[in-house]
Amino acid sequence: MLRVGTIEDALAGNRRRHFDVEGGKFRGYTDFMFESEPGQPLGPQAFLVHQAPDWELPVHFHMQYQMQVIVGGGGMLGRHAVGPGSVHYATPQSAYGPLKAGPEGVEYFTLRVLTDKGAWYMPESRPMMEMGKPKSQATGDLSFGATPVAAATLIALRPDGAGAWAYRAGAGETVRCSEPTSPAGRFHVVLRGSFRLGGDTVPRHGCVYWSLPDEPPEFEAVEAGSELVVVQFPEVALHNVVDPEVLAKAPQQVSATASAAGR
Repeated sequence: MLRVGTIEDALAGNRRRHFDVEGGKFRGYTDFMFESEPGQPLGPQAFLVHQAPDWELPVHFHMQYQMQVIVGGGGMLGRHAVGPGSVHYATPQSAYGPLKAGPEGVEYFTLRVLTDKGAWYMPESRPMMEMGKPKSQATGDLSFGATPVAAATLIALRPDGAGAWAYRAGAGETVRCSEPTSPAGRFHVVLRGSFRLGGDTVPRHGCVYWSLPDEPPEFEAVEAGSELVVVQFPEVALHNVVDPEVLAKAPQQVSATASAAGR
């Protein structure tokens, strides 16, 4: 499977949703690039969150495996400072946060192999957590050297198959993640510059999902200093079935189909 999403696609499809209700858990807006529609089999989900300056998103968890990639601004995730290129991985029901945006706000991709539209806030959602269910998280931050072409490990390949890496390339140079692959596939986020993939040009803050483990995609940098972040999910993420009755109890439903109400 190949899915490509850009901010332009989200705007053209009326998939920008604003969250500015007084007293709400989140303040900002979100560009939904792709996700499963209601009634369809669950598939990959990618959306770009623009969190308002100084706004604090409370501690919460999700029911699916998740990667987040910071692409702009900065802030604090718990006690960990985050900025462009920071990556956070969380397994289902692993609570994380709070995520507090800095004075410029913070922008980050939320990426899942299976679409999940609920956010479960703590401590009120603690009864929904399965006691004894293994839960884990991992974080990583971007640090390139001074060389013109570089690679960096953000989250070293874990026993479950999850990992994250970053690449920087000059104009016309190619990038291919050669790390051991997972059947769950990878998301590729353009942090800076732009890349060509086949007949597509993926601009800054564009996202590509690729699930052909034997044929990792090759990206060609369009301009000098283009940077690509690659995140990989464990195979078990493909098989994480959640009871629909549980999902129906989620305190916040986030759906691209509801974004028509956005401004």
